[in-house]
Amino acid sequence: ELRAVMRPLALLSIGLVFVAAAAVAAVAHALVPGMSWAEAAILGAVLAPTDAVAATSIFRRLGAPERVRLLVEGESMINDGTALVLYRIAVGVATGSAFSLGDAALEFVGVAAGGIAVGIAIGVLSDLVVRRQTDAALSIVLSVLTAYGAYLGAEELHVSGILAAVVAGLYGGYRSHRSLDADIRLSAIAFWRVLVFALEITLFVLLGLELPDIVDTLNETSSGVAELLVPVAAIAATSIGIRLAFVFAIGSDAGETAGQRFAVGWSGMRGAVSLAAALAVPLSVNGRPQIIFLAFALILITLVGQGLSLPFIVRAL
Repeated sequence: ELRAVMRPLALLSIGLVFVAAAAVAAVAHALVPGMSWAEAAILGAVLAPTDAVAATSIFRRLGAPERVRLLVEGESMINDGTALVLYRIAVGVATGSAFSLGDAALEFVGVAAGGIAVGIAIGVLSDLVVRRQTDAALSIVLSVLTAYGAYLGAEELHVSGILAAVVAGLYGGYRSHRSLDADIRLSAIAFWRVLVFALEITLFVLLGLELPDIVDTLNETSSGVAELLVPVAAIAATSIGIRLAFVFAIGSDAGETAGQRFAVGWSGMRGAVSLAAALAVPLSVNGRPQIIFLAFALILITLVGQGLSLPFIVRAL
């Protein structure tokens, strides 16, 4: 499935991430009082990855074209890695590391390549272990250990844990019909759906616990939330507009008709990954309250605005 849409997928999950992160950073630096370029770059990286859960469920329910679903789902799986490598570099600069474009580019390539290598190694090792046993519960536990083992192993080596987890998962999924029987695969899919759902709920609960303190901090250090309303609107318009323009610039690779391309462009909701990245911004970053509030606002706008309107758009187009 991924090979069938590889070219537009690469453009969306790598090219669009860079463009969207840069555009959001420029708008945030210009409009958010006191926000440095490094903090704006963190915000851009936080808001670059998309969350396809809502979009793909709508596409399946309404019978949208398979290519549209593949692009949106594949993009959201891969662009996390690209965005969070950028995020890692931006956080380093914001917490005191010197910035050099050449060094940052080399770090990006090295961190990404290292994460992919670790993911392949863990995926191969996991597959060798899984295929030698038939216990369903143990197989599912091994799938959890594979995901977190790939992430933690890569982070210990100072490369991308996200890309390691993605690649290990892709390899495991590609080999699963040989390594696992159908009953175990169905049980594993059901388990992971529940686990992912629980993790996403946990993220929003954590945000709910932290948001009152964030609002209080903003009110104490500035004129409060009110001064961020214009930046919120500008960042939302920039994020949505840049995505639509980029998708239409790709042309027919992103959909056979203008309607399909618009559906792909309108499916750029932000969700759990952006929320987790925002909450993970170090306390030493001065602009952390603004970053979390702006990330929450954009998640709310895209999930509610784009998410609720997407079924009507799919039907109309």
